[in-house]
Amino acid sequence: MYRKVCPDCKLSSFSPDENLEWDCLYCGKDLTALEVTPIKEREIFNVRPGGLYCAICASELVRHRDELLVCEACFHGYKEHPEVLKASKEEKAQGKRRQVKHKFQGLIISAQPRIRLYRSFDERSHQYMGYALTIQGIMDGNEGEYRIGIGKAAQAKNQFKVGDEISGSCLPVNDRRLEPVDFYKVSALKLLQRPQREEQSPPPWQIAPPPLEIYRQRGHRRLAAQTYRRKCLTCAWGCLMPVEITEDNWKPDRRTYRTETFCYGPLSCPIYKSGPTRKVRGRRGEIFEEEDWVDEQDCCHRNPDE
Repeated sequence: MYRKVCPDCKLSSFSPDENLEWDCLYCGKDLTALEVTPIKEREIFNVRPGGLYCAICASELVRHRDELLVCEACFHGYKEHPEVLKASKEEKAQGKRRQVKHKFQGLIISAQPRIRLYRSFDERSHQYMGYALTIQGIMDGNEGEYRIGIGKAAQAKNQFKVGDEISGSCLPVNDRRLEPVDFYKVSALKLLQRPQREEQSPPPWQIAPPPLEIYRQRGHRRLAAQTYRRKCLTCAWGCLMPVEITEDNWKPDRRTYRTETFCYGPLSCPIYKSGPTRKVRGRRGEIFEEEDWVDEQDCCHRNPDE
């Protein structure tokens, strides 16, 4: 395979035979008389991706970073043309400028950790993003329940918990599949009122959620979705996690999404129910079943009431 760079548009064109008549793929200029350059393995070309297909083997390209595309068959790399990349960045910037923040005010009815779970067959990892607050109140003049994501610094400063009245501004999330909340990027966040409340005997534990490091240290058990909805929504140890599943590590762009519920609370909690085991699909239709021993291993360092 050979390459020639058009002197007019500065883009690369390709051909399997250096002796063929050669026209630029982009502007149509005759390149036959130009000197050819042999293509080296895994070379990164400065090309316009067009339909996102490899110029070597015509296989589909997979985006790995903002500028880098890689062929999933022969692993040749491609960089987007600077003009295309610049236009893409300008479009994103315009989108950000068009975003309007929503003002909210209301009572917190749930305060829990905001954690994302990544699965790949029998492997899993977590991303600790912050905290999820559910408020009963008003947003832009509309009354209802709203799930809002905040960072760990805001929680460490204010120690939000059930019963607090708060206000602020927020943006809708970009990808609902990756978030347990509907809004995030909160600004002008204020604690308006913290009423004196009679302490209720747990469960549920309606306390200010502790630092995310505590959740990481404690480990979690799977929690039945029905139990979470009915009894654990207001508990600081409950957690609704968005899950991103990579079925085939050789094709990382092909992912599926779902949500799962977990419990970080004491092992002796009387309302806890584990629910059915979780299953993860892998390559060639294989199924991994996450059995009880996984939860036991994660929480074996804790005492029953801890």
